[in-house]
Amino acid sequence: MEATLIVLRLPKQIEQRLKALARRTGRSETFYACQAIIRHLDDLEDLHLAHTWSSVDYAMVKNQR
Repeated sequence: MEATLIVLRLPKQIEQRLKALARRTGRSETFYACQAIIRHLDDLEDLHLAHTWSSVDYAMVKNQR
């Protein structure tokens, strides 16, 4: 898989938790950041899609009045 670099600003507490997890497990912070994004991206896309369709449905109902 081809990778690309992104830069994130994290709250200090999240950064500390990420570093501690990486240290305890021997995995990299990048590994866990990628896993978090991958696992939650589907949910975020679904949420956006539901919101978009909800807005479309509302607009259709509003225009039918």
